[in-house]
Amino acid sequence: MNNFSIRLLCLLFTISSLGIFAQEQIANKLLPACKNSNRCGFIDQTGKWIIQPRFADAQEFSEGLAAVSVKIKGEKKYGFIDETGKMAIKPQFHTIWKFSNGLARFEMQELGKDGFVNKAGRIVVEARLDQAESFSEGLAKVSKTIVDKLDVPINFFRKSSSLKIYLGYEP
Repeated sequence: MNNFSIRLLCLLFTISSLGIFAQEQIANKLLPACKNSNRCGFIDQTGKWIIQPRFADAQEFSEGLAAVSVKIKGEKKYGFIDETGKMAIKPQFHTIWKFSNGLARFEMQELGKDGFVNKAGRIVVEARLDQAESFSEGLAKVSKTIVDKLDVPINFFRKSSSLKIYLGYEP
């Protein structure tokens, strides 16, 4: 066999291995699904219920947790479950986004403000931000409007420390 043939075989083997790996990842993935009764749970790729439909809403898993909502006193509240269906973070948020870099952004309806919660359910940034985006590569873009200021300050919070980078002025 010549050098080109060996390289071609290696490339084909690598590509086919990636395909098998991707299929394995999909096979192990739980997908949110809802029944006609407006109850949501999670199914596998064959359509089998793995986590029975008992939630008002369900979102995709991210970093091992999925946002789900339940009705508490007639109001939807979001929390997180693990891949066994066990409640990992109690339902308490008006709106929640998926985990990114170990933190999930949330909104509290009473305040109309955003904050961040970690996977242990500890609120690491209180709901005091007017706008926030999810963390990416350890940074999150956030803003807090200051009364009597025309500009909205844009801040970047670093997850690993208390470093704040201010663009514009410091609030």
